Amino acid sequence: MKGHSLTLAAAALAVMFLLATAASFAHPASDITATYTPEGKKLVISVKHPVTNVTNHYISEITVTLDNKVIAKKTFTTQSSKASQDITFVVAENLYDKTVVVEAKCCVKGVYKKSFEFKKPEVQTTDPGATPQATPAATKAPAATKAPPGLPTTTNRIPASPKAKATPYPTATKKT
Repeated sequence: MKGHSLTLAAAALAVMFLLATAASFAHPASDITATYTPEGKKLVISVKHPVTNVTNHYISEITVTLDNKVIAKKTFTTQSSKASQDITFVVAENLYDKTVVVEAKCCVKGVYKKSFEFKKPEVQTTDPGATPQATPAATKAPAATKAPPGLPTTTNRIPASPKAKATPYPTATKKT
């Protein structure tokens, strides 16, 4: 009987050790990235959460809030990859110049939150009174082509007129 209780005690310790070890490997997300594109009002979220088994340890929920109101939420039963949980939300609100909070919950342990503010890109304006200036491109007329016997040779030039100066056909120039 004494041997049986020692075996039972050893088994109980082994189970407690395994549970403690499993819990020590559980972790919340380590980072969240988010991008917003106004075309289609898409909010693309990637939650960094490296795991070895995407069906046992995964991001179980992603919640997006704006002004303390939930604007998007999704629950999961597995993770999209061993590195991260990724999702694209289509949101009704314009998110420019507003603070958005993204929260990711791990199914085993922990919650990770991160705030984002999406700045509207600045549009460069030009002076309406300014005259656009064209930069002349260096062009070279193509070489004369050799025609088959009996046909005249052409130089690929625009003929001169009394109103305009004759110029060669433009050629492609390399932009630097």
